[in-house]
Amino acid sequence: MRTVPRACRAALAAAATMLVLAGCLPSSPRGGDDVEELSAALSDIPGVATGEVRLDVWTNGFTQNRTAVVIVEVDPGATLGVSEAEALEYFLRVGWAVNEGEPNEVIVVAVRDAAGTQLAWDVEAAAAELGLVDSVSVREDSTSIWFDRRGEPTGLSEFLGPWPGEPPTPPDGLFTTG
Repeated sequence: MRTVPRACRAALAAAATMLVLAGCLPSSPRGGDDVEELSAALSDIPGVATGEVRLDVWTNGFTQNRTAVVIVEVDPGATLGVSEAEALEYFLRVGWAVNEGEPNEVIVVAVRDAAGTQLAWDVEAAAAELGLVDSVSVREDSTSIWFDRRGEPTGLSEFLGPWPGEPPTPPDGLFTTG
């Protein structure tokens, strides 16, 4: 009777375990885009000086936390050229389209001028129009708007749909200048 050497059995067991675990891992996301492509698309919008999309990731104990951040610096004199709700929905969908990790904490939106001043718009009213009033938090000490996903009491995921979302097309005339 032939026996399989112990080293071969260990190698076969390790290979079988890896195959089983590979089937348990989530597959790579379909759709969405990486932060570089999303940033470039924001920067290409008329009225936008620079656009940045990033995914901030940190670990708290055994939990990996991810926040999508969408920052738009508008050209001097630029204002919203569409409804506030339409603009807000677009920026939220940009953050949701980041396919490098699902934002499980917050989606942060900042639309600023070159001096860092938040664009004048009624974010709470826009969020209410979208049915997201419970998720919005305008930070008084900064120039950003936070949409909270922690505990998911707000319906933000239902509004945005499956992650990652497709990169949205900016509304025509998102910003006007002059």
